[in-house]
Amino acid sequence: MMDRCAQITDEENEKYINDIEKNGCEIYKLSKKERAAFEPLAETVWKEYVDNGRISKEELEEMLSVLGKKVDW
Repeated sequence: MMDRCAQITDEENEKYINDIEKNGCEIYKLSKKERAAFEPLAETVWKEYVDNGRISKEELEEMLSVLGKKVDW
């Protein structure tokens, strides 16, 4: 189910990105190096969300599994 949801989200995002660009906006796409720099910071936010009860650790793990990622805490 999560894989199908991710696929739908990717398709929708691509459509919206194309619409935004067609209307004259420039979209900056991060390089792999730039994107990698965000990963440790994102994990801090994920942990804060779990610690504050916004999502459960199980929900986070399910979402991350779609990306092939895991948390170590």
